[in-house]
Amino acid sequence: MKKTNIVLGVIVLIAALLLPVIIQAPYQLHILILVLIWAVMGTAWNLLGGYAGQVSFGHAAFFGVGAYAAGLLEFHLGISPWWGLILGPVLAALVSLPIGLICFRLRGPYFALAMLALGEIFRLLFTNLDSFTNGAKGILIMPVITNKMFYYYSGLLMLLITVLITTLIVRSKIGYYLISIREDQDAATSLGIPTTLYKNLAILPSAFFTGLAGAFYMNYVAFIDPHIVFS
Repeated sequence: MKKTNIVLGVIVLIAALLLPVIIQAPYQLHILILVLIWAVMGTAWNLLGGYAGQVSFGHAAFFGVGAYAAGLLEFHLGISPWWGLILGPVLAALVSLPIGLICFRLRGPYFALAMLALGEIFRLLFTNLDSFTNGAKGILIMPVITNKMFYYYSGLLMLLITVLITTLIVRSKIGYYLISIREDQDAATSLGIPTTLYKNLAILPSAFFTGLAGAFYMNYVAFIDPHIVFS
């Protein structure tokens, strides 16, 4: 079974590498690039929502933080937004720390609703901080690179790294603890697993890669506003 999965993975990877060579129309490439960005977000979300069982409706906040980190570097400092690929995910992970400490006190639908409110809080915050974020007018930057093939292969690399790291986490002790929390949190607690700690360990990489997707989105699309990235 494992050998079959490896063979299928190699076939899918080869197909993904050849896809932009076969499909060269700009619009189709644009859709493929967006699919890669959403795939990174989905993989990152799955670490928290799938394996840990903590259904989050607030990951738009981490995506938006990553996107704005890249955009504001150019908007205020004239620094290439590509540096946002480092700053964005780091800031998103840092933002997730206090959020996790507060929201993981809640369980089930209460946690989901708290995270849903989080995205709306960030949207309103970035809309009203007009002097810093340019408010509802958004941020428009001059794209450094316009070649769609470059963005496709960069997005594919980003997805592969995300899948690799999340797979390593899932197959580690942390991953087994997350699954036990998902299946029965009370039983996991009774066995001595510090559930809040491991849920916070899950949200950190989840927010990090979601922020990375946001920063990449900003570099590719070259325009964001609070409604786009926090909704």
